[in-house]
Amino acid sequence: MKPWKTVLALLLAAQAANAAMSALSPPAAGEAPAQESPPPEQPVLLHPQPEPDPALRYRLLPPTYDRAPGNAAILYERAIILAPQAEKQDGEMDRVVEWLKAPLDTLPEDEIRPILDKYDSSLHELEMASVRADCRWDLPIKEEGIALLLPELAHLRNLGRLLALRARLAIAQERYDDAIASLRVGFRMAHDLGHAPTLIHGLVGVAISSMMTDQIEALIQQPGSPNLYWALTILPSPLVAVEPIIETEMNMLFFLVPELKDVDAARRSPDEWRRLWQTLLRQLAQAGVMMDGRAEFKWQHEMAASLGGAVLYPRARQGLIEQGLPAEEVAAMSAPQVLVLYTVRTYRHFADRTARWFNLPYSEARPGIKADEKHLEREGRKREIIPLASMLLPALGAAQLRLAAFERRVATLRTFEALRVYAAAHAGALPEQLDQIAPLAVPMDPLTGQPVSYRREAPAIAVLDLPAPSGESVERYGKRYRITMQER
Repeated sequence: MKPWKTVLALLLAAQAANAAMSALSPPAAGEAPAQESPPPEQPVLLHPQPEPDPALRYRLLPPTYDRAPGNAAILYERAIILAPQAEKQDGEMDRVVEWLKAPLDTLPEDEIRPILDKYDSSLHELEMASVRADCRWDLPIKEEGIALLLPELAHLRNLGRLLALRARLAIAQERYDDAIASLRVGFRMAHDLGHAPTLIHGLVGVAISSMMTDQIEALIQQPGSPNLYWALTILPSPLVAVEPIIETEMNMLFFLVPELKDVDAARRSPDEWRRLWQTLLRQLAQAGVMMDGRAEFKWQHEMAASLGGAVLYPRARQGLIEQGLPAEEVAAMSAPQVLVLYTVRTYRHFADRTARWFNLPYSEARPGIKADEKHLEREGRKREIIPLASMLLPALGAAQLRLAAFERRVATLRTFEALRVYAAAHAGALPEQLDQIAPLAVPMDPLTGQPVSYRREAPAIAVLDLPAPSGESVERYGKRYRITMQER
């Protein structure tokens, strides 16, 4: 499998790890009309439970004072090495996935326990990694760029599933402290992945975190389970550090061919420009970048190089003039210089438009993200002679939506826990309005930036509505919870 195909396969697998994250695919052109039908109701059975005392008794990341010097990445690698190598031969992981969806009272401990025992050494390495002071992945991104292979992520995702299963079994057996201990290891692994400098690491980190939040949702519905409002509140937000991801993804072209960084100011001979153009084509071909099937974009680099003069050069020359370079200056350039310069300048135009939104909350950034997606859809294929931006950037916009969807999941769980605190102080009753829960804060919806819609239908029954953002799938991004508060 070609490296870029491998990366895309991992992206899809990471998203498939949790239904809420779904497959990573570029959004359709424009925004679909908003769907009127609400999402199906999901029943949630809660039991009153006050805040713990001390308030931070439960944590979903190891506290600083528990951490020891060392690099967690080394222990993650050891966990992979120590895992049984035949994990795919008997459908073992498929059964793990099914058990993660199964009702708690149907979990077969006699089947689950032997599998967890098989992976005991690997899970122990993860536990040690969770209390290391830092995590340095030291990836050869500069050397390999877009061709970087990341097979270890599939293994870490499977180990995340096993942690989630261990926690789920503990919840079913009412061993809540043991469950939280496993969740803490899983969240720390996800946090470490979320601080690696590639998008695929961040998405796998979010997928693993989603496995952990699935178990929290199960835990908080059990009678006598501890209240995790503050444990959820002090989780880092966002879990994935977007700055290193953007720095990496936006500069991937320059990791691939470092000489492209200074093309605007560089002075090269015509032969040097020709060699640079051919190097760019060769590197993209070796990295397995797939084009859109048009004849001028066949990715044997010799063919592309020959087409540079016949087809691509006139478009690139006119494009540089439209970008503001004087016509006489462009006419004085060699054809390869025109091709290289136009390719880099055009990619930077689209890449910078995408990157500028990543440090804003999603609800604030969304209008700009959607406008730039339309701009890329409309202008990208028309302007680009090598459609790098058209291939790479839609995945970033889609990923930003998935990251915000995970933040919404955490906010929803916090809201459930805040309702449990209120009910514990009001004889099992739910509030008429969410602002009655004060001083506890009920978070805004991270996807919309608006307060969640809450409606009490009876003293112990309420409906929580989380609409899909305009133009997004109601089935995927719309949520409606029917909450029943029941005294133990």
